[in-house]
Amino acid sequence: MNPIYRIIEILILIVLPILVLFLRSTWSKKEIYLNVSILPLIWYLFYAPIHELGHVLGCFIVGVEISDFQLFSHFWEGSYGFTFVNIKGGYSENMSSFIILISPYLLDQISIILGFYF
Repeated sequence: MNPIYRIIEILILIVLPILVLFLRSTWSKKEIYLNVSILPLIWYLFYAPIHELGHVLGCFIVGVEISDFQLFSHFWEGSYGFTFVNIKGGYSENMSSFIILISPYLLDQISIILGFYF
């Protein structure tokens, strides 16, 4: 995918909602602009590895062997957003593949619940 599309996606899905939230707060404009520019960078750098580790956790849960993985994009090679976890035999339409594919999103839901209550 074209890196420009990824930047637009990040701006629409992350920066715009954060900006709306911050503009409704009592923070100064300087604090708002600083947070709006730093938080998406932090999200972009850390979310992909955490997401892929969720797939790795799913592989361990169902006992599937991992054949190859990449937790970080190779930014220095011009590759943006290409992280993956490949399993032996590939993904198929069975419960093991379903658990592997859904596990990062279950971790997201658990994080949201923990963040809400703690």
